[in-house]
Amino acid sequence: MWTIARKEIIDHLTSVRFIIIFAVLTILILCSAYEGVQHYFKEGSEMLIPGQSAFLAVFTWGITEKIAVVGSLLGIAIGFAAVSQERDSGSLITLLTHPVFRDSVINGKLIAGACALTFAAFTSIALALTTVITLTGVAPTGDEMARLLTFTVISSLYVVMWLSVSVLFSVMMPDTTSSLLASIITWLVSTDLIYSIASLIASIVAPFGGGITMHKVEWKRHFEVFRAITRFSPTCCYRDVARSVLGSPFRGGLVIIEPGKPMPAPPSLLECLSQSWPEITVIVVVLVASFAASYLLFMRQEIR
Repeated sequence: MWTIARKEIIDHLTSVRFIIIFAVLTILILCSAYEGVQHYFKEGSEMLIPGQSAFLAVFTWGITEKIAVVGSLLGIAIGFAAVSQERDSGSLITLLTHPVFRDSVINGKLIAGACALTFAAFTSIALALTTVITLTGVAPTGDEMARLLTFTVISSLYVVMWLSVSVLFSVMMPDTTSSLLASIITWLVSTDLIYSIASLIASIVAPFGGGITMHKVEWKRHFEVFRAITRFSPTCCYRDVARSVLGSPFRGGLVIIEPGKPMPAPPSLLECLSQSWPEITVIVVVLVASFAASYLLFMRQEIR
């Protein structure tokens, strides 16, 4: 299994597809970090987002969104051809004629993909952190570093989840094209369609009035319906968890500020994780269920 994993890791890190998408992801993250730093200089030492430190605010919106969209595409790019491409070319049956167990093959591929994506997530976020520190001359505090490290772990978990989904389609579908198409459709549903459906249903079921402070009961009900539906989307769940961990008070998309009252302080990191357990559970369940289904299907599948 580890021999296969080492080979797959080398193949991933040297493949043109991985290098291009990883480069695009890194460039976009660095551009977002640079833009955030410009806002930081413009605002001085004031908060970019009320209730959140300026340092973490650099990472909250742009970088989170880049990982949510491009990072998931990187996971799909690694996984959609993991099994189907070798099956189409005939190399999979050749491999299985050697004294290699089937579970070693599928486990090696899954481990290799997870390692490559974790490397990509940690590297891109570390480069963004280095850029922010270099340009601002401000080092993060201990709490900020803990939040950034947690954000990196959650981001790695999220992109590995998309690897597991695409590997499942690679095992299920008869060819590589069908696997890619199914993965992209699932990605579109998660990143855009569920969000749009949630917004539409929330507007119908729980319409709200004009001002937030004047109609706060209607607004709260609207966003409760909205968030209940978006929890079916791992991408929306990731956005909520990432923003919460980074200290944004806008977790869930609604913060009602009473006139004359200060912005509520963001909760501690442990409180953020405690509040975000439903979203984290969705990501973990999808990841584990997809890996388990891939394993079971591959072990029972007829290879010819």
